[in-house]
Amino acid sequence: MPGFKAFAMNPINGFSPNYLDVDITNIYTDIKWHAPKLKFGHLLCIPLSDKPESPCIMIVKEAGKMPEVLDINDIW
Repeated sequence: MPGFKAFAMNPINGFSPNYLDVDITNIYTDIKWHAPKLKFGHLLCIPLSDKPESPCIMIVKEAGKMPEVLDINDIW
């Protein structure tokens, strides 16, 4: 399986983005997953732990196309 990277940053303590490696350990095809509905261009920010300075990954709706370059002023 090809390597994947996730866009991650902590918007509370800084805007220094990272690209974290994603390792797929299992695929559950018999489980239905639920996620919030996102509007076009919106990002879902998910913290990776419950620590105060935990990095967050950014997820976008798969049908929507995100621009090649994101302006941080457009996120807020």
